[in-house]
Amino acid sequence: VLTFSSICSISLSQNIAFEHLNVKNGLPNSTITEVYQDNDGFMWLGTYAGLYRWDGYMFTSFVHQINDTSSINDNIISCIEQVRPGLLIIGFYNRGLGVFNTHTGKNKRFFHDLKNKNSLANNFVSCVYVDSKKRIWIGTRQGLCLFDIDKYTFETFYPIGRMAVDNSNLVSSISEDNQGRLWLYCLGTSVKIFDPKTRAKTLPLSEAE
Repeated sequence: VLTFSSICSISLSQNIAFEHLNVKNGLPNSTITEVYQDNDGFMWLGTYAGLYRWDGYMFTSFVHQINDTSSINDNIISCIEQVRPGLLIIGFYNRGLGVFNTHTGKNKRFFHDLKNKNSLANNFVSCVYVDSKKRIWIGTRQGLCLFDIDKYTFETFYPIGRMAVDNSNLVSSISEDNQGRLWLYCLGTSVKIFDPKTRAKTLPLSEAE
């Protein structure tokens, strides 16, 4: 049995070295919003100045270009998630969602459209989650979206059962339990549980079995 003192001794005896990456390595901004490693081993960093890929030696930048609709939606990134080999989904604060091809560097943009019920629920994207059935879930300020990446459509579910003018539907974190249910942390309404099989309204944690 290891005692606390022995654990401390082991920890203190180890020499742990950190490599610091900053503007000298090509990183333009010290504000990092997300760090993600893809299946190819590349590290992707979301910043307030664009998307950056670290290959172990140098950074490659991918930034918003006003006259290039295949560039990323915006330079302020909220989240990154790989959904298929070579495809990252990137969330942006108030600038929608992007499907980014890591091989070509091209990005497809998605935004909320008042005239299209199958569009993204809201342009404020807080999180992306891929469940055990490879379904893609998007947390937004106006609820949870199920994204069909083949049809480019979104189905929206509201944690409070309806649209809201405040942040009651803001899904900031998503996780899956062993029953396949999604646990949603919703700003202002605490934890909700959503069952994709029934697609019934979300339940507060206190009411879920």
